[in-house]
Amino acid sequence: MISATNRRLAPVLVTALSLVLAANIVCAGDDSGREILEDAVDHYANLGAYAAKMEINLKLPEELAAMAGGMKPSHYEAVTAGDGRVAFRPQGGMINDPFVQSADQWFVEISFMKAYVLMDAVPMDQLLAEEGDGGIPVPGCAEFLRLGRKQDESGSFLAAESITDAGSEEVGGVMCRHLELSGAGIEGEVWVTEGATPWIARILMDPPAPPVGENAGMMIMPALEITYSDWDGGPDLEGAFVIEINEDFTKRDSMPSNEEIAGGGGHGPDGDHDSIGEPAPALSLATLDGGRMSIAELKGQVVVLDFWAVWCKPCLMALPGVIEVTSELADKGVAFYAVNQLDSKDKISSLLKEKGWALPVALDTDGSAGQAFGVSGIPHTVIIDRDGVIRHVHSGFFPGMEKQLKTEVEALLAE
Repeated sequence: MISATNRRLAPVLVTALSLVLAANIVCAGDDSGREILEDAVDHYANLGAYAAKMEINLKLPEELAAMAGGMKPSHYEAVTAGDGRVAFRPQGGMINDPFVQSADQWFVEISFMKAYVLMDAVPMDQLLAEEGDGGIPVPGCAEFLRLGRKQDESGSFLAAESITDAGSEEVGGVMCRHLELSGAGIEGEVWVTEGATPWIARILMDPPAPPVGENAGMMIMPALEITYSDWDGGPDLEGAFVIEINEDFTKRDSMPSNEEIAGGGGHGPDGDHDSIGEPAPALSLATLDGGRMSIAELKGQVVVLDFWAVWCKPCLMALPGVIEVTSELADKGVAFYAVNQLDSKDKISSLLKEKGWALPVALDTDGSAGQAFGVSGIPHTVIIDRDGVIRHVHSGFFPGMEKQLKTEVEALLAE
């Protein structure tokens, strides 16, 4: 499943944690909105401690969002004491990993691995660096802390070279000033409530430039939209930064590597997808070679479907293992299709030629097959038994995936 490098714990699509502010600047930048943002930053800095509810949306480009039918928002309750102590506690949604820094400890839970990291607390500058251990491992949380950072402090939104006032706009029923930030590595949009108390209502951040080198053009990073509500400028801090450790989870010395979390926190090797035990959707898709793939016609075989795209690095990491296992078991009654999500035939053919892969590709040209199978991130592997019932679902790439796949397929063949 793709996630951006710093968005380490998000289950869908990419690895990255806090991304630079957003996009689509409508007009040439000026500084007409700087004073508005300065007032907001001063407000948060003077408060010191503040709390809010956050809705965090990871947003794919429009043409790719259709594949998953949209990505579910994540809800957090956030509080900071303004001195490095912070707590972000999940309240439901796609991401459900708590992050807490108390006066002396840094803690994050990694739910999809049933693990946690506990280490010494770090200074605020290191916390906002967002790289590796000691950064902020949950998307949207760094932005919450930056709200009170003044221009001469690291991570400040005021470091932008231009802050343009784009006019009034309503957010959640409240009139706001819509500010567009540009320059000095900050490209984005911030909405500040009008009136005597300048609260931040929304922040929109687009992803950084795609990676260069070997994997250039193969990763699509989601934009990050944060909507705030129920601001509290005098929160009760008693017990706010208590660290609660799940006794069933294993302690790690450090954050997982990109390879370990390339699945982005999906269902991994112990899939619990809602579709398990349900009949596979009776779909029929065109194939890359000009034929058709019909789920109904495959009944009587064990079927492996792997949902993927050419830009998805973890997909390209997972596919060789899937190809190997299904090829080895093909003559025993295993059918395999790589179900491509929204790519053009030319792009698919070019990639297969480059990789030297020979495999049957079904074309999900409008994302409807992905929606029917409940795909919320890729790679997404589905194993269907001879009776047409979905028996196993795995989201993401994880070490040892091909061994797990082979064990599950062989068990179904033996039934």
